[in-house]
Amino acid sequence: MDIDKSGEEINFPEMTDKQRKIYESALEIFAQKGFSGASTGEIAKKAGVAEGLIFKHFKNKKTLFQKIAFAVVEKTLIPLTVQRIKSLLEKDYSDIRIFLTLFFEERLDFIKSNQSFLRIILQEISFDTQLQNFAREQFELKIFPLVNQFLKRHQEKGILKPLDTAVIIRLTMSSLLGYAVLRVLLFPDKNWDDKMEIQSTVDILCAGMAMGNQQLA
Repeated sequence: MDIDKSGEEINFPEMTDKQRKIYESALEIFAQKGFSGASTGEIAKKAGVAEGLIFKHFKNKKTLFQKIAFAVVEKTLIPLTVQRIKSLLEKDYSDIRIFLTLFFEERLDFIKSNQSFLRIILQEISFDTQLQNFAREQFELKIFPLVNQFLKRHQEKGILKPLDTAVIIRLTMSSLLGYAVLRVLLFPDKNWDDKMEIQSTVDILCAGMAMGNQQLA
C-alpha cells in the first residue's frame, strides 16, 4: 500500500488479512479526507468488513489512526529517510552549500512523493502528544546520530563553525519544513521556483554556519 500514488511502499507489521485490509483502507481514507473527515463506517465498508470488527481490534478511531501513524513513522518514513540520506552524510564536502542543496532537493522530493499521509501527520502531530513523543524518539534514535556525526566531522575539518550541532539541525530542519509546508501543503498551485528557493535558503543558512568568507553562489 502506498502513502501516495507516487510515494513509497508502506511495510505494515505482520497481521491477519482482515487487519491488513482495515489498515490499508484506513490509510487511504485518512489520506483523502483527513482524520476528522474519515469515519470508521466508511473504513469498514472499503475494507469489506463489519464496523464492529474495527472496534474489536481498536478502541476508537483515534487508536486506529495512532496505530497506523506509529507504524508508518517507525517502519517506513524513518527507515526510508535513513536509507535515502545516508549516502549524502557519508561523504565529505569542501563547501557545506553543496551538501545542503542536495539535502534540500532530496527531502523536498521525498515530501512531494508522500504528501498525502505527511499532511495528516503534520496536522495531527500538533494535537497528539503521543505521536509527537514517538516521532521525536524515532528521530533522536535513528537519524540524529548520523547527522550529528556528519556535522562534527565537518566542524573538525574547519568547514562549519563550532556551533552546537543541535542548533544547526533545528535551524536547518525548520527552514526545510517551513518551505515544504508552504510549497507542498498550503500553496501547491503557486508557481514555485524550487531551485531558486532552495538556493536562497541555503545561502542564508550558510551565512550563519559556514566557516570563512565563502562567496554566495
